[in-house]
Amino acid sequence: MSAPNDLDLEFGCCSTILNSTEDATALCKEMQPDVFYSLKCSAIFRAASAVNNSGGNPTDLHEIKVHLQAQQGIGREIQLSELMRIRDEYPVFAGLSGPVARLQELSRLRKLQSFTSEVNRRITTNPDGVFDYATESLLSLTDGSGAFTQKNNDFFIHVADMKDTLPEWLIKGVIEGNCLTNLFGPVGSLKTFLAIVIALCIASGKDFYGNKVKDTGPVLFIIGEGLSGFKRRLKAWCLKHGVDLDSLPVLVSRQPAQMTLAESVADIKRSIKVISEKYGPPKLIVIDTLNRNFGPGDENSTSDMTTYNRGCDALRAVCGSTILTVHHSGLAEKERARGSVALFGSLDYCYRIDMNKDETINLIFLKCKDQPKPGPRTFAKKVIDLGIRDDEGEPVTSCILEEVALNVESGKDRRGRGGKQKIMQGILDEMVNDRDADLLSMGEKPEGRIPEALWTERCREAGCTRSDISRNKSKFIIQDGFVYSKLYA
Repeated sequence: MSAPNDLDLEFGCCSTILNSTEDATALCKEMQPDVFYSLKCSAIFRAASAVNNSGGNPTDLHEIKVHLQAQQGIGREIQLSELMRIRDEYPVFAGLSGPVARLQELSRLRKLQSFTSEVNRRITTNPDGVFDYATESLLSLTDGSGAFTQKNNDFFIHVADMKDTLPEWLIKGVIEGNCLTNLFGPVGSLKTFLAIVIALCIASGKDFYGNKVKDTGPVLFIIGEGLSGFKRRLKAWCLKHGVDLDSLPVLVSRQPAQMTLAESVADIKRSIKVISEKYGPPKLIVIDTLNRNFGPGDENSTSDMTTYNRGCDALRAVCGSTILTVHHSGLAEKERARGSVALFGSLDYCYRIDMNKDETINLIFLKCKDQPKPGPRTFAKKVIDLGIRDDEGEPVTSCILEEVALNVESGKDRRGRGGKQKIMQGILDEMVNDRDADLLSMGEKPEGRIPEALWTERCREAGCTRSDISRNKSKFIIQDGFVYSKLYA
């Protein structure tokens, strides 16, 4: 059985140390050499710690080399050229908490694995001494109560030794770097359009409706639906703002992800590392939508949603990217995102989109980490001519969002009479959207319909009684066992 490790993460930490004096100081305080599986990384870390503790500059490779020469073992074999390669070729982490926590977790798992192997060996060679060995070893591995601790690393830190941190904004007042964020709303609420604006502002440096972009860089889209028209949406925004789309560091996935599968997450991590080498570390990764990129499992399950969150954390840890998940609102509760509340609990930032009767949308800030929540903002859709024609000579268009005067309608209770009908309509539109996305992914034409029995079952799950469904059925288009969405009517 191989020991748990992540060598790319370990060398990424070494690269971060060799690139930044401030980060090197922070890492030397938070970690011990034994968190590294690689002897080479452990040696570099010990040398950097020695340089830092002596008041030197841990980014000075010559100083690092001097301290490596003073070590025994592999440290003496590390050449200056190899230090330069590690510094220049591996990504630098924008945030340290994720990588540090992951390395410490892997170190604890290795210790536990070693302990288990030794217990098994002693069972066959010296069974009478197994209990004493196990008791003594567990006490050395834990704090005495069963909680695994890092050797020579105190559980607590004095507040005076904590680093003062300032917000690392991507867009001032809107979204920070190295955090988990969520944008949700009902079907047809222009969620993807708004996510595109956020991403392209970060990629281009253009202001987000007056909010300054503070950090620019590559953005990645993991797309689960609407791929065929996605570039048109990007192009529309670029035409409006005078930006050359092809020159921006924007990359789009060829297929959906499966964020609850470790294998899928590992594949994406490898791609991110390759992209980082060519374009630089991604600042933002947009997952659109959660449902289409969830993978096996049930988004209503706390356990499965927690697995999804871990997948997002794993992508974030590669190089400190912010993860923005685009998601649907609840079927019966439009004020919250669909599925388990474990998603909301993990977020640093969360935004809700409300649809208004005049076809504008309101952006509502629900959660903003340590910052005060900004007030709502209203946006309207505007059609943009892309300057190209289809095979019949008709202009090809897409849309952008323009900020308009605040619509105070948003946030009111708009269910009133006909509330069950609205729930049933929302379920229908969402199910049709998901099914047609599947058909498009298989190269087939969208149908705009779903089986009536499936729709009825989902309506019951959302709290509609048989009487509710029977009373409102006449308001829907039902034919030959199928219900047709009014979006296509």
